[in-house]
Amino acid sequence: MPKRISEAYKELYHYTTSVGLEGILRTQQLWATHIGYMNDAEEHVGFFIRRMPRLLEKPAKEAVAELLQTQRGRSAIESVGGQEKAIEDLRRNLSESARETTVKMNEPYVVSFCSEVGHAHITPNDGLLSQWRGYGVDGGYAIVFAADKIEQMWLAEGKAFQYQFGSIGDVDYDYPDGVEKPAHEERVTWEAAVQEAFRKFILTQDPTVFDNVHEPMSSLASRYKHHGFSEEAEVRIVAMPVADEVYEIEEKLRTQRGLGPSVPRKPVEFVQRRGLLVPYIELFGGAINGPEGKLPIVRIIVGPHPDREKRAASVRSMLKQYGCSGDVVVSDIPYLGR
Repeated sequence: MPKRISEAYKELYHYTTSVGLEGILRTQQLWATHIGYMNDAEEHVGFFIRRMPRLLEKPAKEAVAELLQTQRGRSAIESVGGQEKAIEDLRRNLSESARETTVKMNEPYVVSFCSEVGHAHITPNDGLLSQWRGYGVDGGYAIVFAADKIEQMWLAEGKAFQYQFGSIGDVDYDYPDGVEKPAHEERVTWEAAVQEAFRKFILTQDPTVFDNVHEPMSSLASRYKHHGFSEEAEVRIVAMPVADEVYEIEEKLRTQRGLGPSVPRKPVEFVQRRGLLVPYIELFGGAINGPEGKLPIVRIIVGPHPDREKRAASVRSMLKQYGCSGDVVVSDIPYLGR
């Protein structure tokens, strides 16, 4: 079994703006943003561009070798230009097909955290300079959560609302060839299942072999990023509300069987950012947060800024106003945001 996030990390860092901080403290919720509206141009598709062709090399070679054992198979391979050309065509075409299907059918929403790994070379109260730079002259804040309680809340969220699938786990990064980085245990299992499904499909052309790998493939795609982001050592919650069509079918079946309505779906909201309407869903809040009804905030780090002490005083007042606990500390990084 893969390690739980709470076994790997004690704390998770969530960077935000002053507006985001106030909203989180007031509502005791986190916003999960639609994966297509995040700040990485390769979100959800980078896996199919970078990793999937390499992943398909093994099953393509194995399937082609098996096809070569029959006259019919040899003829088919020769008709496309030989063994190497057949393998390359399979890798390219199947990667593109998997990409189109996954992106079209699935709409994951993401909450991002930085893990302790990304903060290992500095003090826990400084934060990452790369993150502070992203907020420029306006400065930023990092809310530090207790990892075990965030994990428990996500499990409660998954029971209270109807999701097609969801997970909380480490992001895997695409490193250049020759740079060895250990994959997370879930990824090893998911990739093996995807490879086997594609091997069977090449041999049989039976699309039902993919019935059990939609979730692994979606999980791989939504927890995979370019190595340029690796400093963040990101942990993310991936939540995919059940599709309208699936929900309607399930509700119709429940009605026919005389059953009551199922657990509710999570409604999609929209926020305007630079003229763009960005879809998001609200996670946690209310009973999901546990007995006290509060997010498990350990401390809030005020990012580098000329007025950081005044900002820290405001955050302390805000915590008191909303009945929240947690320390308030100020980053010692002497970055002015210019």
